[in-house]
Amino acid sequence: MLSRVLFAGAVLLQTVLIAEEPRVVVRPVDTGEALVNSGMGWTLHFYSNLIENYGSRLEPSDTLDDWPGLSVIYLRVPWSFLEPKEGECN
Repeated sequence: MLSRVLFAGAVLLQTVLIAEEPRVVVRPVDTGEALVNSGMGWTLHFYSNLIENYGSRLEPSDTLDDWPGLSVIYLRVPWSFLEPKEGECN
C-alpha cells in the first residue's frame, strides 16, 4: 500500500514539475528547399491498374528527379499483364 502511495506521489510531483517548465515555441522559416525525410526517404504510391498509365505519360513531377528525397516508387500493375498466360512472362 505504501509503495502505491509513493508511486502516485512521484507521478504527481513529476506532472507538476513538467507543467512548470517554460514552453519553447519554434517557428521554422520557409526557405523553399525540399523537405528530405532523413534516413527514410519518401515513397510515391502511383495507384493504377492500367498499364497504359505508366511510362512516358507520367507528369514530370511524378519522377524521381523532380522529387528530392524520393527513394521508392510503388507501381501497381496487374499480375495478368506480367503473366498473361500460365508460365509466360511479359
